[in-house]
Amino acid sequence: MNRRTIIDMEATSINLVRLMKEKGFSAKKMQESLGCENVQNVQTIYKWCNPRVKNIPSLDNLILLARLFECHVEDIVVVKEVGIREKTEET
Repeated sequence: MNRRTIIDMEATSINLVRLMKEKGFSAKKMQESLGCENVQNVQTIYKWCNPRVKNIPSLDNLILLARLFECHVEDIVVVKEVGIREKTEET
């Protein structure tokens, strides 16, 4: 079985919530800090923070969040290795 690296969207959402709490950011404060051209409404932030929604920030917003939290993008995004099955030919 081959393996590949993917973004763990649930863990990334949970990690984002943790960082927000550590840095003292509410969803509204984050929206204001990122600017309305990057985040149209506060509901977007709530979606990023809900692991069941499986919606994470775009790469542009991840870069802005890393600057806002004074960390690296890799400190926000959680990755994991998953196995992938090789296709077999059916005859």
